[in-house]
Amino acid sequence: MDIETIDIKNWELIVSALIVVVGWGVTSYFNRIQDIANIRIRYRLDMFDSILVLWNHIQENGTIPVQDGRFAQLSNVRQNFQLYGRQGEIDSMEQFVKALDKEDLSESNKCLGKLISLSRKNIRKELRIKN
Repeated sequence: MDIETIDIKNWELIVSALIVVVGWGVTSYFNRIQDIANIRIRYRLDMFDSILVLWNHIQENGTIPVQDGRFAQLSNVRQNFQLYGRQGEIDSMEQFVKALDKEDLSESNKCLGKLISLSRKNIRKELRIKN
């Protein structure tokens, strides 16, 4: 009887250890997914913040900041959108840049409004913020 009892206790120990190891693995996997999602949203928020800084400057001064004949902040904003934006946001940013290159103020304002609206909507959706 002692031998059978020891075998059953050993199996209980092995099964318990397997449950703990599998639980640890599953928890680790889901934590990694959450970490990646948090990093992604942090970069997306930085992207959105960069366009808001540019937009606020335009609202306050009526023009894009120019430095050495170039739009000072635009290259950083464009880079952020190329790296972290969704396809619609990237397309809207490129339309905005093309309108600036053509010096078409009304078109650039229209594209900028569309870009900010689309970015805001996407980020609110990712953060699960209801309207």
